[in-house]
Amino acid sequence: MYNTGTTGWLNNRASTHDIRAQALSALPTDAARELVFTGIKRLGAVPSWTILAMVMLATTAVCSAVVVRSRIEFRGSVEQMSRMVSETDSLNHENAALQAQIQRLTNDSSAIELAARERLGMVRPDDVVLPIESVSFKNR
Repeated sequence: MYNTGTTGWLNNRASTHDIRAQALSALPTDAARELVFTGIKRLGAVPSWTILAMVMLATTAVCSAVVVRSRIEFRGSVEQMSRMVSETDSLNHENAALQAQIQRLTNDSSAIELAARERLGMVRPDDVVLPIESVSFKNR
């Protein structure tokens, strides 16, 4: 399957490795060691319980922020839901009143007559209509 005689990839790897090694060797090794060891010593001077406390404090802060934001969004959702429920209830009451009025107007002849007289201004042929003129009062 694989050609075991090909070693070109080894040659390419070696040349890139040499370039990196040459770049690193240009740095003064004593200065680099001193810098690394100083950082390690300073890190070792910090007690592990302080690092743990800082991690715990950061975790608590992040979790608290998430919980507070979630509660605020929940309150907003509850308020919106209560508004929608009250609106739905009022529309249901209005719908029921309209259904009752439709029922009365389709079945009750006196309700039909009353609606015709009030809304349409209709009268029976035997009714006597007396027009009433509006009276305006003048200030004396």
